[in-house]
Amino acid sequence: AGAPCAEKLSLGSAVFGAGGGPGVVPFNTTVSGCTPPPATTRANWLTVSQVFSGTAGTVNYSLAASTSGSPRTTTILIGDQTFTLTQAAATCAYTLASTGAVFGPAGGTASITATASGGGCTPTVSSPPGMVSLGSLSGPVSSVFTQAYTVAAFSSATNATRVTSVNVGGKIFQIKQRSF
Repeated sequence: AGAPCAEKLSLGSAVFGAGGGPGVVPFNTTVSGCTPPPATTRANWLTVSQVFSGTAGTVNYSLAASTSGSPRTTTILIGDQTFTLTQAAATCAYTLASTGAVFGPAGGTASITATASGGGCTPTVSSPPGMVSLGSLSGPVSSVFTQAYTVAAFSSATNATRVTSVNVGGKIFQIKQRSF
């Protein structure tokens, strides 16, 4: 093994979007002929490699695309120096198991199942007041959420149908109810 190194980084941090991508950290050592230890990280979503010659080197890294609804941060250890990487949260998207339901005059209780595009995502759920009462949102279980709801009884002197919707993370679930 060569002489110990004293690394000096040219940069201290970088910020990436959810799509990830490659980057480079240049560094120098104060000791010629030293052998710097390999750069390391504990993040499984980051790969690193190191190139060194004389007193100059680079650490090449690549961030995987994020599927999390939360930002994430990790570090690369280069000798005794730390380089910090922060990655933005992925945009959350949701898929509904079905797009609607139909109820008779008695109403009833049911649920909406939504799957999130990644971990860390939780849908916002809303509905106009009146016809539907929302229960609690449960989950996630493997990125799947369940929204309970109750449709009130509906009576009318004529054969009528009423319609409302529930917005689950930007996806619309339509509820129709007949009075007959």
